[in-house]
Amino acid sequence: MTNHDGGPAFPHEVYDPLTRLRHPRQGMTMRQWYKGMAMLGLLAGRQNVEALLRRPTDASAGRRDYTVAECAGHAAALADAQLAEDADSAKGKQ
Repeated sequence: MTNHDGGPAFPHEVYDPLTRLRHPRQGMTMRQWYKGMAMLGLLAGRQNVEALLRRPTDASAGRRDYTVAECAGHAAALADAQLAEDADSAKGKQ
C-alpha cells in the first residue's frame, strides 16, 4: 500500500445559502477512484480474475474460487501501480 493517495479525484465546493459561503470538499482520493475502477473491471470480467490469480474457478475440478478480499487486494495493487505510473509520468514532463 502507498502513503500517497494521489490527491483529490473530484474536488468541489458546496455553497451554504445561510452563510453565503462556499466550503471546499475534497471528495474521494485518486487512489480510491483507481481502486474502485480496478475492482469494477475485475468483477466485470471473471476470466480476467482467473488469469490474474492464475487459477481457474471451477469448484468441480477441485479448485477453489477467488474471494472478494483477494479481488480487493488486487484492485488496491492496481491502484497503487497507477499512482506510481502517474508520478513517473509527472516527473518525465518536468
